[in-house]
Parts: sequence; structure tokens; C-alpha cells
Amino acid sequence: MRRPPYAEGHAVAVQHGPRPKGLSGARARIRPRRWPIAAVRALATLFAAGVIAQAALAGRFVTGDVNLLKVHGALGGALILVPMLSVPAALSLWWFGRGPLWYVAFPLGLFALTGAQIGAGHGRNLALHIPLGVSLFGLTVGQMIWAYGYRRHLADETPDHGAPRTLPASAARGEVAR
Repeated sequence: MRRPPYAEGHAVAVQHGPRPKGLSGARARIRPRRWPIAAVRALATLFAAGVIAQAALAGRFVTGDVNLLKVHGALGGALILVPMLSVPAALSLWWFGRGPLWYVAFPLGLFALTGAQIGAGHGRNLALHIPLGVSLFGLTVGQMIWAYGYRRHLADETPDHGAPRTLPASAARGEVAR
């Protein structure tokens, strides 16, 4: 009679760590990548720089430099492209970097708010334009804090040096050595 492979003397591989929950089979097999979080961070930084520049241009316009209104409008029109590019970056973070899916809502919300901000600016509705600008600034700071504080992709790639890769067959079956 043949002995099963877990019989005495054979090693049994043990899987370490929790299995991913709620993931499709293909996504669960993908090793987390670092480049999606780098893309998310770069786009968040670019958007933050643009929002800060917009605030500076608006401040200069209010103090009397009327020529900067055209620059303010042109930068606002170009700035809406950043959240548009951030949506695929957030999806890449979710798929390839195993990041949270909820983060995709962040660039979508920034895109919607930026569009409303552009509309309020072109309509000269300063009662809406200024509070939306302050809101965009606050959300941008929140996005930067989240993006630069995100560390899950690093934890998923860190090897577990203290755990054995295989156990003797008797230990895998739960037998206690005496």
C-alpha cells in the first residue's frame, strides 16, 4: 500500500498570511506593484501644485493685477486634466497595487468639483467659486496625506523571515512531538 505524501518524513508546504478576501482569482494572483502608488502620488502632487498656484493667482488678481485673470482661467482649464488622469491611476492602484477600491471615488470627486469650480468661475459666481476653491484645497491636502501615508504595497512584499516555509508532516497533521 502506498503512503500519502504527508506521511512521515515528507514536508508539507504551509501557506502563510491571510488569503485575500473578495478578490477575483486573477487579481489575487497578481503580486502588488509599486508603480501605481508612485503615479497616484505624482498626480496628487501635480494637482496640489496647481491648486496652490490658482490660489496665488486669485490673490494677485484680487489685489489689482487684472492680467492674471486669463492665466488663472487657463490654468483652471488645464488643471481639470489631472483628476481625469488620476482615475486610471487609482484603478491601477486598485488592480496592480492591491490598493483600496474606494480611492477611485477621490479623483472622481475632485474632477466633479473642479468642473463645478470652472463653471462658477466662468459664470463670475464668486459666492460659489471661492468656497469651492477652499474645498478643493482641503481635499487636495487630504489626498496628499493619504497618498504619501499609504504603505500597504510595501507590507505585502515584505518577506516573513521568522516563519518556517515548511513543516514536518507530523506537525502539519497536528501531532505533538514528545
